[in-house]
Amino acid sequence: MSLALQANIPVMLHGSPGIGKTSMVTEQVHFLGMTPLVTIIASIREPSDFLGLPFVDDVQVPLEQAIDLDHLDRRKKVRFIPGEWAYRLKDAGRGTLFFDELPTAAPANQNAVMRIILEGVVGEETLPSAVRRIAAGNSPEESAGWYLTPPLANRFLHLHCKVDPAQWVENFIPYWGHPPKIEFPEENWSYWRLIVASFVKVQPQLLLQVPKEEDKAGGAWSSPRTMDLLSRALTAADLLKADEDTRMELVFGSIGEGIGLQFLTWLRDLNLPDPEELLKDPSSFILPARGDQAFAALVSVAFAVQNRPNQERYRAAWKIMKSAAAQGAIDVAAVAVKQLLQLKSDRRQLNLRTAEEDIEVFYPLLISTGMLKSAYFP
Repeated sequence: MSLALQANIPVMLHGSPGIGKTSMVTEQVHFLGMTPLVTIIASIREPSDFLGLPFVDDVQVPLEQAIDLDHLDRRKKVRFIPGEWAYRLKDAGRGTLFFDELPTAAPANQNAVMRIILEGVVGEETLPSAVRRIAAGNSPEESAGWYLTPPLANRFLHLHCKVDPAQWVENFIPYWGHPPKIEFPEENWSYWRLIVASFVKVQPQLLLQVPKEEDKAGGAWSSPRTMDLLSRALTAADLLKADEDTRMELVFGSIGEGIGLQFLTWLRDLNLPDPEELLKDPSSFILPARGDQAFAALVSVAFAVQNRPNQERYRAAWKIMKSAAAQGAIDVAAVAVKQLLQLKSDRRQLNLRTAEEDIEVFYPLLISTGMLKSAYFP
């Protein structure tokens, strides 16, 4: 997607609902500096929003009347004026035009969009050459209503998005490094992100379960988006001291009853050690027998340090990671180790340091993931 945008090639992203297509576009556009980002939902627009609003002698008229006059009466001054969104991009001289959920638009709207996608022409205006065009929509088998017409589809480079559960688990815990502001403290939400991610780590196939039956498609089901909702709902339930029935309804309402029951059963048996007690006495750490418990315990230690960082806690966390490695869990500790290293990189003013003997066991892992850089050490 990045390469296509930089080459100014119109891109169409296909993928299941709830996997983060819109978020990915937003993040990439800002990362590449291709702002402003103007998002259009074509299904709720009129064709004139893309062909231009018709004016005859400076009076707006229906589109059909303007077309007839343009052909039949040359004495009339017929103009097709773009909507406000086009002038935002024109005034900026650059940016990205994003057609979200484009396949749900009616064929008439899709036809009206075609010149914009290939030529950047809106009504009688031409968008600046630095304006990129990108669109997104659900896969054909998961799309509601229409899908792309062949002439419109032929104007795009098509890319297909899939979910990698392992990658999602690693990035969901720190929320891709940029947790948004919510009504509750970040440390409470980060705990439930860890819990939800730990569940997905042990049951990766449950991260995305698009219902096949129509009667279930309109209810709660599991996706990266609803796993995110689940973490927020449980944060609220914790802080507001919700009862068990309410928690169950929140779980079922987020990811559905089937996967919700599996989550609640798993959660009941998780039994994590207190990370604060481990940081006080790193030598007390005993690696849990279950991989999901070990993963959650180690990452919770890293997050405890992140929420209240100082040199003593940082060194204690590394001793715990070293102990986990000695007990055969180098790979299980990978996400927690990366989190600690990122903490050191982000907060150099804290002068966080660790002994080489505590970290050297992780050198092969860090080299393989590209994280062994001088900025992180000693």
